[in-house]
Amino acid sequence: MKLKLIKFVALWLFLLAANTFQVLAQSQNIFGVFKQCPFACRFIKINRDFTFEQLLDGDLFNHERTKGTWKFVGDNKIKAQSPRPSGEPQVKETSENRNNFLVIVADSAGAVVPSAEVSGESNGKSFKCVTTEDGSCEIPKAEKFDVAFASYRGTHKVKDASADVFLVQLTYDKLEPIIDEVWLIEKNRLFVANSDGTFDKEIWLGKVSRKKAKKLFP
Repeated sequence: MKLKLIKFVALWLFLLAANTFQVLAQSQNIFGVFKQCPFACRFIKINRDFTFEQLLDGDLFNHERTKGTWKFVGDNKIKAQSPRPSGEPQVKETSENRNNFLVIVADSAGAVVPSAEVSGESNGKSFKCVTTEDGSCEIPKAEKFDVAFASYRGTHKVKDASADVFLVQLTYDKLEPIIDEVWLIEKNRLFVANSDGTFDKEIWLGKVSRKKAKKLFP
């Protein structure tokens, strides 16, 4: 009985060591910073602690960073995911003596956000509307309402009992798209999987030098 137990433990340790060696062998190839700059620049830093950081920069971005985690799903292939944005939105409440609530959704620059969903419950009945081209929609008066756009969903609880106009400001961290991708790293190149799981080997992020990486991610 003891001999069988010893053999089992030995086999388990062997398999663990083999798996660790495989991970380390892959890891040496995937760690570092990769970049792609067709118009705006996308930088991805893959860390040894199973985390990553993305940096977007260029005309449409301003050093916007996203962090997430990754795991192995194959040889030099990893699944990268960032958390879904959440939290209460920033809301300015005012009063116009309306019979209902007017909700206006905008981004941090003040540009209106059409197609945002505003929903909730009033007097036991559910309601839902979608903002129009001017970023607004009307809902029944309620104690709170939800705002959803892209991958974000948050709840605003009415603070001023006399308020009936609500300017909802979605800051960048609320509008930030989530990362849910599979990456393949080969020969200092990072390829992003298509929706069908295939890889276009004509498009990639190239690995940058350690000196450049330290400047981007100090």
